[in-house]
Amino acid sequence: MSQTTLSGFTRTYYTFILRQYTGRPDAMSEVLYTEHDDHMHVIFQSSTTNSPRKVERIIEECGVPPQAVIEVKMTKQLVRNVTALIRYMKGRGEVVATDDHYDHFLRVATVSLEWPNCSVIPSEGRRMMKSAKEEDKGEVKRQKYIDLAEEVMRRKVRSMNDMNKKFTYQETVRLMADYGQSYNMIVRKALETVRMMNVAHQRATDYADLLKEELDNVRNGSPSHLCAYPKNHSGPSRKESIQWLEDMFSANAIAVVDFAITLRIIMNCEDEKINTLVLYGPTNTGKSLICKLMTSFLEHGSVMRRQEASAFAYENLLNRKVALMEEPKICAANQQDLKQILGGEPFEVHIKYQNPDLLERLPVVVTTNEPLGVRLSDVDAAATEGRCKSYTLDKQICNANIDETVPAPPYKLCSCDMAHLLLPIYELLAL
Repeated sequence: MSQTTLSGFTRTYYTFILRQYTGRPDAMSEVLYTEHDDHMHVIFQSSTTNSPRKVERIIEECGVPPQAVIEVKMTKQLVRNVTALIRYMKGRGEVVATDDHYDHFLRVATVSLEWPNCSVIPSEGRRMMKSAKEEDKGEVKRQKYIDLAEEVMRRKVRSMNDMNKKFTYQETVRLMADYGQSYNMIVRKALETVRMMNVAHQRATDYADLLKEELDNVRNGSPSHLCAYPKNHSGPSRKESIQWLEDMFSANAIAVVDFAITLRIIMNCEDEKINTLVLYGPTNTGKSLICKLMTSFLEHGSVMRRQEASAFAYENLLNRKVALMEEPKICAANQQDLKQILGGEPFEVHIKYQNPDLLERLPVVVTTNEPLGVRLSDVDAAATEGRCKSYTLDKQICNANIDETVPAPPYKLCSCDMAHLLLPIYELLAL
């Protein structure tokens, strides 16, 4: 509130709060004040240019110590409704005017006004309502994220491509409508969270128990791998498939019991040095098939030969249970990196657009048609291969173009067949 004097200067009303004062501004003109508890509310009139000096004179008149002056000046503000402020001051205590300048305002103001409860002040109510709405909105957002993570876990989704396969078009559209532009980011974060939970569980669980869990998942209709068994299969195992696996191992002179024991030791990280299982042999001998049957139900990351030249070749191994390597080309340039990974030593991995992260020990399964150390010196080759347990598969599987001793499998195989082959062995060893 302001008024223009005859001299042309605009005079405005200001207010501020005094603390730690020892006197009162009774000698000042055009000042009105009231005392409440440990502070004093002051109103004064002044021109806009002279208001700072008048504040200083009032502060000096009231004996405010120097250390409190800055705090007092920070409370200064413009008064837009003098009458309303006087009503407020009357509700706080006795109002004292230093002259008759405020007589009109004092007559207009009511005799007294009780200071209202802060809980019913409109502005405070709006703030409380806004805070409650924001809290409710945050709770809805959190619940949506939890629901999505639980659904991703229930459907065994592992990637965005997998998400598109296991969610219908209508479900995907609804999710996109719910999350808007942040849909992809939220889904990826949910997938990462679920993967970390799965990896933590798989690392803490024996490999034999993981096989049992996967068979239970198959019976419940929610396998973690692409199951070749009939949906909700609960009957006996396919004996022909198990017999074919036994015949294939036998044709390659591999003892199934020895293979099962080695696989379990490596998957459980029980050997301090040997951390890698190598399947070595020419093409079409079943190396990739065996690798898939052993690991497809686990959280796995792959390193392909075409990725080895990249600085981010190993970022796909972070937060995984097992690493898969197809035809790795170990040479002097990457020897140290791969030697650490194959041996299960901590290894710093570069991540695109992020800071490097430490790769913890995880078992490795390698499929190759040449010895791992073929491009290394004898000493380095021995050091690399000393971290691995190798099995040779040299008998090719029959197909339309190849006629060999190992016939084609009777069915499309999956991890269930490998589980039915290995679990009886683990149960016998536990006796």
